[in-house]
Amino acid sequence: MISTVIELEWIEKTVHVYFVKDVVKFRNGKLRKMFPKLHKMEDESTCPGLHTYSPKYHQHEFIILEEGSTYGTISHECYHAVCNMFRHKDILDEEAHAHLLSYLVDTIQKKLEEK
Repeated sequence: MISTVIELEWIEKTVHVYFVKDVVKFRNGKLRKMFPKLHKMEDESTCPGLHTYSPKYHQHEFIILEEGSTYGTISHECYHAVCNMFRHKDILDEEAHAHLLSYLVDTIQKKLEEK
């Protein structure tokens, strides 16, 4: 498993990124053990990636991706995280969304290139 934590102090958020073999199994298993107040996903079908959060952990965003995910899938899930973070802060500026999306994808790419 590859994982990284991205601290966004200016928006008071922490983005946790995990690359795993089984996205839903990790989400409902290991991630819920680390963050027990996350709700259990009822849909057990597999997916290449997902973004999740919980009001009980409002400062945390979680991006879970299959090992070997494409940058398209990575940016897709990062986009969901960006929209969620900015929605809760009432930030509607399109350029701010684009900059944060680029930052997240670039940071994840650098982490993957380390491996």
